[in-house]
Amino acid sequence: MHNKRMAITTVTIVINLLLTASIGTWVILGWSPGVLQAQGPGSEGSTIYLPLVIRGGSNQIPVAARYQEAWQAFGGAAGAFGNATAADVEGIHSEQRFEHGMMYWRDNATEPDYVYVLYCEDDDEQQTGTWERYDDEWEEGMPIYSCAAAENNRPLGPKLGFGLVWCTHSSVRTGLGAAIEEEVYIDGGYQDFQGGTMLWSARGDVIYALFDDGTWQRYPDVGVRFFNMWLTLGGATSDLGFPTAPPVEAAHSGQKFEHGWMYWRDNATEPDYIYALYYKDDDHQYTGSWGRYDDEWEEGMPVYSCTAAYNNRPLGPKLGFGLVWCTHASVRTGLGAAIEEEQYYDGAYQDFEGGTMLWSARDEAITILFDDGTWRSYFEVGEQFASMWEALGGADSDLGWPAANDVTIPHSGQKFEHGWMYWRDNATEPDYIYVIYYGDEDQSTWERYDDEWEEGMPVYSCSAAEDNHPLGPKLGFGLVWCTHASVRTGLGAAIEEEQYYDGAYQDFERGTMLWSARNNAITILLDDGTCG
Repeated sequence: MHNKRMAITTVTIVINLLLTASIGTWVILGWSPGVLQAQGPGSEGSTIYLPLVIRGGSNQIPVAARYQEAWQAFGGAAGAFGNATAADVEGIHSEQRFEHGMMYWRDNATEPDYVYVLYCEDDDEQQTGTWERYDDEWEEGMPIYSCAAAENNRPLGPKLGFGLVWCTHSSVRTGLGAAIEEEVYIDGGYQDFQGGTMLWSARGDVIYALFDDGTWQRYPDVGVRFFNMWLTLGGATSDLGFPTAPPVEAAHSGQKFEHGWMYWRDNATEPDYIYALYYKDDDHQYTGSWGRYDDEWEEGMPVYSCTAAYNNRPLGPKLGFGLVWCTHASVRTGLGAAIEEEQYYDGAYQDFEGGTMLWSARDEAITILFDDGTWRSYFEVGEQFASMWEALGGADSDLGWPAANDVTIPHSGQKFEHGWMYWRDNATEPDYIYVIYYGDEDQSTWERYDDEWEEGMPVYSCSAAEDNHPLGPKLGFGLVWCTHASVRTGLGAAIEEEQYYDGAYQDFERGTMLWSARNNAITILLDDGTCG
């Protein structure tokens, strides 16, 4: 560390040169001496340099790949950081942990180097707080320890530039407390922005976001499985807030029950967690309430923890799931009986300020457990439907969020005088038959019926259908048409035979989207009985 202190006059000259030589390319926004040199919290009159607020014109400086995710999370160019004002720099930095914060030494290309002091708002979390920046004024030949308080704590220090700042400023000593480790040198980097600076440390692969308002936020990566959904939900401004720990890829187990399901989370340290997720109701299996329990089952304990579980074997539940289910009456009542055995899948999880995100390879869904005790599963919008869904308003549209994954599978369709029928092949019975009645431009309506036709039943379910041979309708379509007078009246006679096409469907919170390769059309069925 060397003395590279920059004089105010030099900065003033540089600013004047920028103003003179770069008209049309750079704009100095709101500069005043108060922006250039400001008193940080507890700075005792020392000069603390804040980044110049410079915005690029046609020559925008790219945000480094390392900081892109955090930059987007904070709102991108329109957010707190704004645009980059200088290229990123990577190299060796040093840092040191204290009782209530840390120091970070930044090696600048020109004097002075910087010493950042980050105070932790919460010693248990160490995710956010306030910061100050000082010039590194330590030079070769100066004492290694700048005060007795530092030397008496050797070898922890602090020493050299860190020690000079810590010893010189009583507010720093009080704010940080004593050093709890020695200064360490490690790979790092930084990039300056209009609204602050991002520092990167290879230690934990973490980014420290330092805002010009004097606050900072530790930014661990959002897991690749969760990042896009996290941004979609609002990122740092969502109910989830920032991550509080790195993502973890780990196998998990899951088990379905009559009214919910269980998810076993394999933690790095004991105890592991068991989440019990209760459906809002059996028709809305993508949201509800949840509880978390420690997995207290150990080798040597009974496989089945109660008679009710044993009598339902092999479904169980057993082991850890069974222990929770048997021990807690509220869990038994809330979940009901197991309807499948416990199964293991690839999975991932990440904890946030406002909850936890879970991912399971079982259905590729992301389930978010919010700290208010609610949960919901989020599914990707199918490629056939994404553009239309976004055009309608996305999650704010009448459809809302997807309530299940999209399914690409052949379907059948048949036209009638006043509407048409669409047969949907579900993974589990019953299949569905949609009846769509033509109306005015915005007044078409629909109904859904279970497909109850089975092999061995008559091909034509009534004489009115058979008399219209070969158009029918027949099989499942015919059974619905013949059984329900309102369908016969509403649709009228069939005007073509039932035909099979490639298709897709996806259920949403408040409706369903259907796609048919017949005319590459998307039909939207809303829960209020209207369609478009």
